[in-house]
Amino acid sequence: MRSFPIDLEKVGIFRAVEVRPDLDDTGTQKKNSLGLPVWVVDVLHYSGDSRAEVERVKIAAEKEPTVVLLAKLRFIDLVARPWQMGSRSGVSLSASGLEMAGPVKGGDGDA
Repeated sequence: MRSFPIDLEKVGIFRAVEVRPDLDDTGTQKKNSLGLPVWVVDVLHYSGDSRAEVERVKIAAEKEPTVVLLAKLRFIDLVARPWQMGSRSGVSLSASGLEMAGPVKGGDGDA
């Protein structure tokens, strides 16, 4: 299925919540086509025109990505893929990597 790149300058801010393995129905961690383990990065996403929402971004990496709770994240090669299963549909997000976008700040209006 076709994927669409996301312009990080326009998408808003992502803050780290947690990283966990992406598990299949048997409890086994999924792997990508290259055999790399797939991880789910839960983030708070704030676009500036609505309330923050929890989003999931999948990343394939040999080691679990390390994040600091509520730190700003920048995703590398972030893409959206529309999906449909029967009457359900949505958009999944994936990236080739992530990096911390800046120091964690609290209570100073830094969104």
